[in-house]
Amino acid sequence: MLKIQGKYIQSNGYHTLFIKHGDRNKVTALIVYVDDIIITGDDTEEIKCLYILDLLQETRKLECKPADTPIDPNLNLGEGKNSDQVDKSSYQRLTGRSTSGYCTFVCENLVTWRSKKQKIVARSSAESEFKALAQGICEGLWLRGLLDELRVNQSNHIKLFCDNKSAIFIARNPVQHDMTKHIEVDRHFIK
Repeated sequence: MLKIQGKYIQSNGYHTLFIKHGDRNKVTALIVYVDDIIITGDDTEEIKCLYILDLLQETRKLECKPADTPIDPNLNLGEGKNSDQVDKSSYQRLTGRSTSGYCTFVCENLVTWRSKKQKIVARSSAESEFKALAQGICEGLWLRGLLDELRVNQSNHIKLFCDNKSAIFIARNPVQHDMTKHIEVDRHFIK
């Protein structure tokens, strides 16, 4: 793990998150996203003492030229192209790919969500649901690791909800059938 200032430890699950655990179970988190830095936590004294100049010095960025915006505000992004024309053919192609969607809650608070086209064309709605379940479990495992790093108490189980009866039946049924052989890897992962 990378240490910043000998105090902050880089998260394994979220590489732009740096965490410091202080006295009396206090925690300070520093999150870097593109050109933004968010500092949060319950250790107000540590937050007051945290100087961004120290981080810039350690990463050898102190000599960088500051700028209000990283791009010329007068630049026309449509230069050289007719920005009114859109290639509609890419939007009109029909595929059989399903959309996976999930959301995760911690202490009844929505903390992550996603809706995205699956990379493959599913052979059945059950397979499509299994792909979504596998993605949801991956997100849950990632979130559990992040909560462990933040030293947040949590139960040992991830509760997973699914509304597809076929997918639920296959997950509960230990016998593999010919019609489910193509989802065996996801089934074992979910188990």
